[in-house]
Amino acid sequence: MSKPFFATLQRWIFSGDLRDPFQEFFVQLNPEQSMNGRLSPYHAGGDMGFESGLNNGGGVDEAHAVWEKKYVFVKGMVPGFVSEEFGKKVCLL
Repeated sequence: MSKPFFATLQRWIFSGDLRDPFQEFFVQLNPEQSMNGRLSPYHAGGDMGFESGLNNGGGVDEAHAVWEKKYVFVKGMVPGFVSEEFGKKVCLL
Protein backbone atom coordinates (compact mmCIF):
# COMPACT_ATOMS: atom_id res chain seq x y z
CA MET A 1 0.00 0.00 0.00
CA SER A 2 2.86 2.41 0.68
CA LYS A 3 4.71 1.62 -2.55
CA PRO A 4 2.73 4.09 -4.73
CA PHE A 5 3.10 6.80 -2.08
CA PHE A 6 6.86 6.42 -1.90
CA ALA A 7 7.17 6.25 -5.69
CA THR A 8 5.26 9.55 -5.94
CA LEU A 9 7.37 11.06 -3.14
CA GLN A 10 10.60 9.98 -4.81
CA ARG A 11 9.57 11.38 -8.22
CA TRP A 12 8.55 14.67 -6.60
CA ILE A 13 11.73 15.08 -4.54
CA PHE A 14 14.27 14.03 -7.15
CA SER A 15 12.73 15.37 -10.37
CA GLY A 16 9.93 17.76 -9.39
CA ASP A 17 7.55 15.55 -11.34
CA LEU A 18 4.07 15.29 -9.82
CA ARG A 19 2.17 12.27 -11.16
CA ASP A 20 -0.94 11.96 -9.03
CA PRO A 21 -3.94 11.16 -11.25
CA PHE A 22 -6.24 10.48 -8.28
CA GLN A 23 -5.07 13.48 -6.21
CA GLU A 24 -4.00 11.34 -3.27
CA PHE A 25 -0.63 13.01 -2.59
CA PHE A 26 -0.30 15.90 -0.14
CA VAL A 27 1.31 18.14 -2.79
CA GLN A 28 -1.16 19.10 -5.50
CA LEU A 29 -1.47 21.55 -8.33
CA ASN A 30 -3.15 24.75 -7.22
CA PRO A 31 -6.81 24.42 -8.30
CA GLU A 32 -7.13 28.22 -8.39
CA GLN A 33 -4.99 28.62 -11.52
CA SER A 34 -6.84 30.46 -14.22
CA MET A 35 -7.32 29.10 -17.72
CA ASN A 36 -4.78 31.51 -19.23
CA GLY A 37 -1.96 30.07 -17.11
CA ARG A 38 -1.77 32.97 -14.66
CA LEU A 39 -1.85 32.12 -11.01
CA SER A 40 -4.34 33.63 -8.62
CA PRO A 41 -3.95 33.78 -4.83
CA TYR A 42 -5.01 30.62 -3.02
CA HIS A 43 -6.37 30.75 0.49
CA ALA A 44 -7.98 27.69 2.08
CA GLY A 45 -8.25 28.34 5.75
CA GLY A 46 -4.51 28.25 6.28
CA ASP A 47 -4.13 24.59 5.36
CA MET A 48 -2.74 25.11 1.87
CA GLY A 49 -0.11 27.21 0.19
CA PHE A 50 2.79 29.21 1.51
CA GLU A 51 1.98 32.66 0.22
CA SER A 52 2.28 34.20 3.66
CA GLY A 53 6.01 33.45 3.59
CA LEU A 54 6.68 35.37 0.40
CA ASN A 55 8.71 38.53 0.63
CA ASN A 56 6.95 41.09 -1.53
CA GLY A 57 9.93 43.44 -1.30
CA GLY A 58 11.75 41.66 -4.11
CA GLY A 59 13.81 39.38 -1.86
CA VAL A 60 12.31 36.19 -3.27
CA ASP A 61 13.08 35.56 -6.88
CA GLU A 62 10.13 35.39 -9.26
CA ALA A 63 10.59 31.72 -10.26
CA HIS A 64 10.46 30.64 -6.63
CA ALA A 65 7.27 32.65 -6.07
CA VAL A 66 5.63 31.09 -9.14
CA TRP A 67 6.59 27.60 -7.90
CA GLU A 68 5.07 28.29 -4.49
CA LYS A 69 1.81 29.40 -6.08
CA LYS A 70 1.65 26.57 -8.62
CA TYR A 71 1.65 23.84 -5.98
CA VAL A 72 -0.20 23.68 -2.68
CA PHE A 73 0.26 21.68 0.49
CA VAL A 74 -2.87 19.75 1.50
CA LYS A 75 -2.63 19.13 5.24
CA GLY A 76 -5.48 16.60 5.25
CA MET A 77 -3.67 14.35 2.78
CA VAL A 78 -0.49 13.92 4.85
CA PRO A 79 -0.25 10.29 5.99
CA GLY A 80 0.05 9.59 9.72
CA PHE A 81 3.68 8.52 9.45
CA VAL A 82 4.73 11.89 7.96
CA SER A 83 4.81 15.01 10.13
CA GLU A 84 3.12 18.17 8.91
CA GLU A 85 6.44 20.03 9.14
CA PHE A 86 8.18 17.46 6.93
CA GLY A 87 5.26 17.52 4.48
CA LYS A 88 5.56 21.29 4.10
CA LYS A 89 9.30 20.96 3.46
CA VAL A 90 8.63 18.31 0.81
CA CYS A 91 6.15 20.63 -0.87
CA LEU A 92 8.82 23.29 -1.21
CA LEU A 93 11.46 20.98 -2.70
